[in-house]
Parts: sequence; structure tokens; C-alpha cells
Amino acid sequence: MIKVKAQAGITILAGLSLILIAALSLGLLGDAPTILSPASILLIIPLMMWPHDLFIILIPPVLFWLWSSYLFRGSPGLPKRMETLGYIIAALSLFYFASNWPYDISYQRLRFTIVCVAGSVAFAILFILVVRRYSERGSFSLSLFASWLLFVWVFTYAFPYLG
Repeated sequence: MIKVKAQAGITILAGLSLILIAALSLGLLGDAPTILSPASILLIIPLMMWPHDLFIILIPPVLFWLWSSYLFRGSPGLPKRMETLGYIIAALSLFYFASNWPYDISYQRLRFTIVCVAGSVAFAILFILVVRRYSERGSFSLSLFASWLLFVWVFTYAFPYLG
């Protein structure tokens, strides 16, 4: 029997949950793009190039596990690159919404746009709060949550399909 450290098991489960998030984002569990299934452009582009849903929804967990490999060791550390990536994603998301605003309004309508912007802002704020909380009181669970939250945000509301 293979023994798996509790932290490695939790990291595996967190990654696997991203499969459900990706499926929901792509509309595999309903229509997309909708408010609950924003169809992340980071999943739509690969889907357009290689239309195999089952493989596309594996992108988020694989990237999560590669990016957050330190979690498999149970490391309570939160690499500086995580916080930096969060700020980069926030800036790119803001730019993405600002530059695509006219297309989104004409194709997806104002309500969808506003909800997606609000969702992205909410994820950004929550990510910042978790990172700050981590800096006060670092723990494996906060590090895992910050990593997971970043990937959920990136593959949902940070870059929804706008046109």
C-alpha cells in the first residue's frame, strides 16, 4: 500500500476540484458563457485548437500541481512568486476587461460584464486578504487556499469569454 502524506493528499484533491471548476467554466455542466459559467478564454482558446473537452479540463489541475509542487511536501511556505502572480493576474484582468468592454457589451450584455468584473474584483480582494493573512500567520492550509484560489480565479472570472 502506498502511503501519502495528508498534505499531498489534500493538494491532489484541491487540484482535482479544479476539474469541476473548469468543466463549470466551460459550460460542460450547462450553457456558457453565463454568469455561473464564464467560459474562461484560457480554456476556450485550447478548446478551439483541440476540441477534446476531457483533456482541456485537465489544464487547470496540471498547472496547479506544477506551480504549487511545494504543497506536496507539506511546506507551509507561500512563495513570493504566488503573490507576484496574483498582482500580475489582477492587472491583466483589468486590462482585459477595459480593452474588451465594447465587445462584451455588444455580445454578452451589460449584466454579464458587470457580474464578471465584480467576480474578478472579488477574487482579487479575497486573494490579497488570504496572502496578507498568511503573512501574519503562515500555515499550510492558507498557502494551499491561496494557490487554489488563484487558479479558480484565473480559470473563471479573471478572463471570461467576452465575444
